[in-house]
Amino acid sequence: MIDILLYVAYGLGGVALIFAIITPFLYLRQSPKRVLESFIIFGVFAIVFLVCFLISSGEVLPIYHQFGVWKIQSKLIGASLMTLYFIGGLSILTLIFTEIYRAFK
Repeated sequence: MIDILLYVAYGLGGVALIFAIITPFLYLRQSPKRVLESFIIFGVFAIVFLVCFLISSGEVLPIYHQFGVWKIQSKLIGASLMTLYFIGGLSILTLIFTEIYRAFK
């Protein structure tokens, strides 16, 4: 039973991936200016991730080698976490600023 559900989940994930790849191209034909904004946002996200990757330590403790974690994997995990924290903090600050701005408007 679990095997069947796993295959169903894989299939649904594949369908979602196909739609996630096709939809931007369909949207590109309808509104080219909005797609440029999307590329700018993606570029900013890539820059944030790159900065986080460059400042992540990549420290690998001896016990990590048991689980197959090496320096590059440690740096990627650290960069992903830092990016998550940065974007999460930025989201919270945006929510707070928006509420304060609306209160004084």
